[in-house]
Amino acid sequence: MKKIIHAYFNSIFFFATALLIFSSEADASICSVGGGGGGCLRGGVPLHRTLHRTFIPKKICPCENLNVASKSNLNSPIVITYEDLLAAYAPSNDLEYYFTSSDSTYQMNIGAVDLVNPQHWVMPSCYLGSNDYGEGIEPSTTPYQSNFPNATHCKIYKYPTEEYFEYYQFTKDAITLVGNVFVDLSTNVPEVDDVSFLMTPLNLDINTTFTSGDSITVEYYSIVYHQEISPYGFGTLTTPDGDIEVLALLNNYEEKLYIEGIDPVSVTEKVLVFISKDGHQLNLMLSENSPASGNATIDWMEYIRILYNPNSVSDLDNAARKFSLSPNYPNPFNPGTMIRYELKEASNVSLKIYDQLGKEVAELINEEKPAGTYEEKFDGSKLASGIYFCQLKAGDLIATRKLMLMK
Repeated sequence: MKKIIHAYFNSIFFFATALLIFSSEADASICSVGGGGGGCLRGGVPLHRTLHRTFIPKKICPCENLNVASKSNLNSPIVITYEDLLAAYAPSNDLEYYFTSSDSTYQMNIGAVDLVNPQHWVMPSCYLGSNDYGEGIEPSTTPYQSNFPNATHCKIYKYPTEEYFEYYQFTKDAITLVGNVFVDLSTNVPEVDDVSFLMTPLNLDINTTFTSGDSITVEYYSIVYHQEISPYGFGTLTTPDGDIEVLALLNNYEEKLYIEGIDPVSVTEKVLVFISKDGHQLNLMLSENSPASGNATIDWMEYIRILYNPNSVSDLDNAARKFSLSPNYPNPFNPGTMIRYELKEASNVSLKIYDQLGKEVAELINEEKPAGTYEEKFDGSKLASGIYFCQLKAGDLIATRKLMLMK
């Protein structure tokens, strides 16, 4: 339970959070842009699968100082605007969401707080998995749009026994979560929850500080969270898909769990967020005893990149088009499936299969390949039924696909 709640609030800031708007690759609530885009909140397992949001008594949650944004007077080399977000989350775009294993740690030089001089960060090389439970849709195409007439974006999660809708409003000044709808598919009775929660002010730049908080009550316990977002720096981030110019922000997060009859339990975390004007994003959760600058230890990472339409100009997108990893066929499969990939230039190629914990279970190829289109067969006869991930590496480029083995 702690990890579920914790994952919800760790990335709830980030317009980083809100910016994570919509991915067809995202169980972690980073949302898909296709189909009109939408907005979402968090990394990790969506909170709605476990908890229903209600506000707890004010004596536990003093909210007078929450949802506050401020600016100073520094000239900002990077400014992320309302127009940037609309372009990033256009219906013609798509979004890929990747995450690291939750039982591993990673090392990265995160530099230091510097609002004047540019810095250079390098994303650690590691396994990246993905999920595809969510998608972005136009609010007007949903059955609950009349409950939230001001919503401009919507995200829907589809599971075997339930569906969950999140409605967002984008304006020139802010991104706001305006409502949630939970539907139990066994009864088809919707639970409609009106919300007015500020996700992030706009514009977002090196001057932005942001304080927010909320609370939920579930049966016999309550959770209160508080977070303070402050500027960390700006510069270049090296990713598996190339270099991007980013704004860096630090989220100091605190969560308190109240259970009747026992003392409150507190959890604190630091989350470092890198985001570009094009919507590409990296979120890092620092380990509890990690230094807050220099060589840091990372407990968990999530990496999001926008795939722009062919008429858009984007260095990151151009780099990504140098190779491709197609969906395997058949999928689901038993016990064999074909994996097709394309290289636009000669490269050292690695094609590996991982389980859901990030453990390597098969290496299909690891050698130099000329440009061309290839197919490899994966035999899962010795593996248990379940979800696996196929990861293709070609030089500095990485692509991941989800495989489903059903026996």
